[in-house]
Amino acid sequence: MAEAKKGLVLLVHGSRDPEWMAPFEDLRAAIAARLPAARVTIACLQFRAPTVEQALSALAQEGIEEIIVVPVFISALGHVLKDVPGQVDKARKQFPALKVTVSEAVGELQIVKDAMRDGLVRLVG
Repeated sequence: MAEAKKGLVLLVHGSRDPEWMAPFEDLRAAIAARLPAARVTIACLQFRAPTVEQALSALAQEGIEEIIVVPVFISALGHVLKDVPGQVDKARKQFPALKVTVSEAVGELQIVKDAMRDGLVRLVG
């Protein structure tokens, strides 16, 4: 049996300023370079396309079968908890075979918490 085609959606807030996206594009490119077998893309909650639903639909149309949506936020409140589930559900209804998982916010991952703590301590110490 062939391995499922995988995708990663980096979910960011979005901004009307196109330069705001540059660090996220750099992050996307760096992750994609380390995961050549996966399709890595960005979705925005506001102000820019694609939305989560649009990104999931595009990946499904490319034949991606499993997708992890990762909120690139310090914590998952507000939009992430209110808007994302509805957009994910719409994509699941449109593509019933699509397996979509929404992870914790990046800032809630223990390894990231540890890295932030260590980095901030180094600034002072």
